[in-house]
Amino acid sequence: MGGLEPEGDYAYRGVDERCRFNRSEVAVQIDGAVSLSSDEQKIAAYLVKHGGVSVAFNAEASIMGYQGGVVRLSHEECNPEEPDHAVLLVGFGAEAGVPFWIVKNSWGADWGEAGYFRIFRGGNTCGIADNAVSAVVN
Repeated sequence: MGGLEPEGDYAYRGVDERCRFNRSEVAVQIDGAVSLSSDEQKIAAYLVKHGGVSVAFNAEASIMGYQGGVVRLSHEECNPEEPDHAVLLVGFGAEAGVPFWIVKNSWGADWGEAGYFRIFRGGNTCGIADNAVSAVVN
């Protein structure tokens, strides 16, 4: 199907660029993809067993001015049916009893919490669980 080059080959630059894919630089072979259930407990279990999960969600209403903390918005404040940005779920946790996802963004290490943000886990905040997919790697 294809492959992925090391992350260092695609450092965030903040500009549109052509794909520089070089088949000889592939670090991981992609054999397929799997769509996951929107059940956040099942997504968390998959993440523990297989690693990062790609998701699309409504970023415009949720993280444009993010500086830290756990994003927790109602569906009225952040429509889950309007995904406009893709990110990578890399972990989860809880702080003061509030469960959250740890999410890697693509806007560089100077944004958010060193390039990451946290968003409430359990309420499909901003549609974070509606479009979860993962690569099947070789």
